[in-house]
Amino acid sequence: MSKTLSPSSGLFQDVPMVATASISRAEPAQGSSRFAFGLTLFLTFVVFARPEDIFPAFGALHLTLVLCICAPLACVVSLAIGSSRLQRPRELTIVLLLTIWFSIGVLFAYWHSGSFQVLTQIWLRTLVFYLVLTQTLTSVGRIRKIVWVFLISELLATTASLLMPGHAIGDEDRLTGVSAGIFGWNFLGIALSISLPYMAALYISRRSILRALLLLATAATSMWMLVLVASRGGFLNVIVSMVLCALILLRGTKRARFVGFILVLGFVIMIGRAPGVFWDRIQTIWGGSISTSNANAASAKESTDERENLLQNSIKYTLENPLFGVGIGNFPVYNGNMLHRPDAWYGTHNTYTQASSEAGIPALLLLLFLLVTMAIHAKKSSTVFARDPADAELRLMALATLIAVLSAMVGIFVMHLLYNYLLYYLAAISGGLWAIARQRTVVAAKVNQVPRIEPQPIPVRRIPEWRLR
Repeated sequence: MSKTLSPSSGLFQDVPMVATASISRAEPAQGSSRFAFGLTLFLTFVVFARPEDIFPAFGALHLTLVLCICAPLACVVSLAIGSSRLQRPRELTIVLLLTIWFSIGVLFAYWHSGSFQVLTQIWLRTLVFYLVLTQTLTSVGRIRKIVWVFLISELLATTASLLMPGHAIGDEDRLTGVSAGIFGWNFLGIALSISLPYMAALYISRRSILRALLLLATAATSMWMLVLVASRGGFLNVIVSMVLCALILLRGTKRARFVGFILVLGFVIMIGRAPGVFWDRIQTIWGGSISTSNANAASAKESTDERENLLQNSIKYTLENPLFGVGIGNFPVYNGNMLHRPDAWYGTHNTYTQASSEAGIPALLLLLFLLVTMAIHAKKSSTVFARDPADAELRLMALATLIAVLSAMVGIFVMHLLYNYLLYYLAAISGGLWAIARQRTVVAAKVNQVPRIEPQPIPVRRIPEWRLR
């Protein structure tokens, strides 16, 4: 009898050797080729870091477009030659249904050509990005690398924003940052709320001075930029993420509690050094009278009123167009024309009402189904990985993904990110984790079905008495 069939898993201890063949056949293929995954890593970096915003010369290369063509082609070739298997998580089905609904909605849009442009130029790239992630995130190593790319992109974007002057808006002197993507201006809060649990998970999972310094630098630059941006929604979203980290992830070990202490201490220090515009805007969260002489507070109050009007109008347009909405990407145009105000061309500032007002209530239901599925898969994955100490890193990644999804569900109440890469980046990770967890479950079930061969006692031979005389 073999004591351990796999050195990396405790699931297989004390299992008869007869189970070896069936277990090895149950192990999954590694997914798409290394080349396809390398292109996916590069695409993720280009999508989130947006090097063309930092160095404008990169814009002429059209890196996102080139990689959105090359990466899926590499995945298709890998599938065709049999080096990988098609991954079909439930999240993929929901995203494809959303795509079909968006496409049908173009026919009923208020501005047909505008919706068609959003579908083919914005959503199509997001879909391709999600598809290649889904097909390549097939192991813990790949998930770890794709998370690191996100964090390094955050570090580069926030560092560049802090070092490059001349990116403040209006009289409020709020920092916007150089990035026009998720790591810029008001979007930074939700990005940081998603990255914080992954930073904590990576720090806990392995001891490394270089890793610790990179994570600390990323957290520091992002938190300080968030303070300079003075985004109220982002500030609250980060607090929600930190509370969830404390309740779900940072418990049980001294190393985890140390991470929580450092995060809280750093956040307090950053807030203590915050400029006046930050406090002027934050105080409006709790209401009270706003001094008209305080331009920052008055501007924040005006912004709040505008967002309330946008929320009310998005709900109104949803009820008026419940099936297909006004068309994907059409809310700013429709709202401005209905109000006859050129200054009313703003987004919904709420992803849920963005889905319902632009693509109808069915799109909202699909979005909710997608978010709930992501949270359930992350939670179930953490439960499966908790059974084996060898899967400790996967368990931490699953818990971090659960926190990130819950934080995103809160954050998109004040952000319109329906067509952005961020939500579908999380969807790909949750689907990849759940696929690995199911494989663990299948292997464990096959091991349990193998009949245990018990040693048979040697029969005692009776010797006649006459031979003993």
